[in-house]
Amino acid sequence: MRLPPFASSQENGRAIARTVNYRWMADPTHRSYILIGYSKGAADVEEALPELSAPRDQVAAVVTIAGLVHGTPEARALDPLFDPSRRWNDHHCPTTSDRDALSLATNVRHDFLRAHPLTVPAYSLVAVSTEAMTSPILRGAWTRLSRYAAEQDGLVAAWDAVLPGARYLGEANADHLTVALSLDEDRKHRRRDADPNRFPREALFEAVVRFVTDDLRTTPAPQ
Repeated sequence: MRLPPFASSQENGRAIARTVNYRWMADPTHRSYILIGYSKGAADVEEALPELSAPRDQVAAVVTIAGLVHGTPEARALDPLFDPSRRWNDHHCPTTSDRDALSLATNVRHDFLRAHPLTVPAYSLVAVSTEAMTSPILRGAWTRLSRYAAEQDGLVAAWDAVLPGARYLGEANADHLTVALSLDEDRKHRRRDADPNRFPREALFEAVVRFVTDDLRTTPAPQ
């Protein structure tokens, strides 16, 4: 499933829910899903849960990685990140005219979380970077956030990346982009606006999935 990179979290949440509802009903075993959201994807997943027909049955857990769970005061800083010319955006991905970065504003996300408390197990991993290791495109936001957040990744404060009631998985030593995007591997289109620091993304992702699946097997489901 491809989601428009410029769409609001509300629009993407509805699209995720439609896909999960369809696939869950089409599966005779009704296997549940682990939904993993990185960055804006965390807010998209938040929005998907209330749209599901049976969230407790369909979703085994929600995992966020450097997620914009509680939004970010730097919501407008996302506009250049969503520029279609950036190499981290899939050029085959559908686009939309709805560039609704405001769906990631802190007041919008806080209001949503208050209205829709989680009913499934949740896990959150945050990213934390120093100024020197932060990608140039995020340095301005990092400087502004540093005035009140000692632990942040250049776009979101660490405490704003944790789902309410989630099991805290720890912090990755990376900025908001490096923790999940393989910028160091794209040598042909490498630009100065993104830090090419190497980071073990694949190992981190595998460790998160292994931990969560093992934890779900040994932890009683919420009532």
